[in-house]
Amino acid sequence: MNNLEVLKKSLKNLAGQPKLFLPRIVSSLISSAFLILVLNDYTSGNQLSTSAVTASFGGMYLLSIISLFVWLMLVSMVKNNSGLKKGFSEAAHNIGKLLKAATALLLIGVLIALPSSIGIVFYSQGIIWAGIVGPAITLVLMFFLSYTSYFVPVTLLDTEGVLKSWKKSYAGSKEKRTAVISLTVLSFILLGVSLWFSSSTVVKSFGQAGFIIGRILSSVVTTYLMVLSPELYLD
Repeated sequence: MNNLEVLKKSLKNLAGQPKLFLPRIVSSLISSAFLILVLNDYTSGNQLSTSAVTASFGGMYLLSIISLFVWLMLVSMVKNNSGLKKGFSEAAHNIGKLLKAATALLLIGVLIALPSSIGIVFYSQGIIWAGIVGPAITLVLMFFLSYTSYFVPVTLLDTEGVLKSWKKSYAGSKEKRTAVISLTVLSFILLGVSLWFSSSTVVKSFGQAGFIIGRILSSVVTTYLMVLSPELYLD
């Protein structure tokens, strides 16, 4: 099955099972409430205390766990052609591996963000090239992480241990290199567009209602991207 056929099959699957959209929409509403609180503090110019910053990071970690949980639910539903209850049950059964994977992704994400953060610091001091090179390195590392972990939500349900799951995912990505690279690029583009619709710019222009609508639209796009990985892996 070529890339276009995978895209069409995923769309057909979503059209036939609109319940697949529900988990991500619910998680987006939860994350929207959290992000609105953070954005309100930011846009109002309030100084965040150390405890508030810590709570924000804790909240982001919790949201990443919820996001991965939803992804596992969708993978289970697509693989087994099952409903929400079965998907929730299988994701909950793998909660231990999920927590380890979420922690690993958080730590790797912090490391990946370092070049960009360092580059921005030097850029603020007048070193222009650092403001380009730093974020560029982070973007490349993000792409490589996305490529190697593209099938992790699928393999996490089938293997024992996070490391074995990651190795199996990387093997799957190498086996279907062209498709995974193409779909990863597509994912970056679609996520970039959807994230803009849920940005602070939208909040300022359309208010919190517009922000929530943007987040829901983003969840629809994200659901489609999440459904693509098991469809391609099982092909």
